[in-house]
Amino acid sequence: MIMRIAIPTEDPSGLEAIVSPNFARAPFMTVVDIDESISASAQPNPYAQGGGGVGPMVAQWVTSLGVQAVITPSIGPNALGVLTSAGIPVYTCPPGIR
Repeated sequence: MIMRIAIPTEDPSGLEAIVSPNFARAPFMTVVDIDESISASAQPNPYAQGGGGVGPMVAQWVTSLGVQAVITPSIGPNALGVLTSAGIPVYTCPPGIR
């Protein structure tokens, strides 16, 4: 069974990408699939440059990617609510790590 995790990142370099400090404003969302092996693909965040209140839209988009967990340094309450309602747990990590 594949475990799919979303991580907001600053660049599209997959597993080597730098973790972005903010979930909704990250330029990319790196989706990591863990099975017998680990693979990653970076998806450009279509809402990264949007106006205020994009958190829920990013959370809905991430949900549509079929993720089962999110790892992020920071997430707003509205985005967290969308993910929680979808049954997707959110875990924290420090920003800037690879």
